[in-house]
Amino acid sequence: MEGVVFRSGQFTRASFRDASLPRLELSDVRLLDCDLANAQLVDASLLRVELTRCRLIGTRLTECYLQDVRLTNCVAKLSQFRFSKLISCHFDGCDLRDTDFQGADLTNALFTACDLRNVEMSQAVLTGTDLTSSNIEGLRVNQESLKGLILEPHQAASVASLFGVKVRWT
Repeated sequence: MEGVVFRSGQFTRASFRDASLPRLELSDVRLLDCDLANAQLVDASLLRVELTRCRLIGTRLTECYLQDVRLTNCVAKLSQFRFSKLISCHFDGCDLRDTDFQGADLTNALFTACDLRNVEMSQAVLTGTDLTSSNIEGLRVNQESLKGLILEPHQAASVASLFGVKVRWT
């Protein structure tokens, strides 16, 4: 069964709250001030999509493909991106507390000034992923996933402590 397809366009203050849109395809689309809380977007494809000031609390984007997607000032706490590919995506000023990125491919993702407290990133591909300006307190990640992750020194010390490493500052 095919999903809903939107190629170019803009949604402003649209509500997709609690919607189930499997295999949704968006390309060259902007969403402004939209509500996608608790939406089920399993196996969706988003290419060159911008989401600005959108509400994504509890949104399920599992096993999705996102490339060149930008989320700006979105609230996406408790959302799920499990086993999704998020290639060259940019999260800017987003609240992503308690979000699940387990098994996701976050290659070259950029998180600028985001709240990533208690985020799950175990088994994720984090090559080139930049978390330097974000709050990563309580980050859950396995050692293998750390390869290629970009952190500030104080963040690296925090992450090292997850594996029993004690960092002494001189």
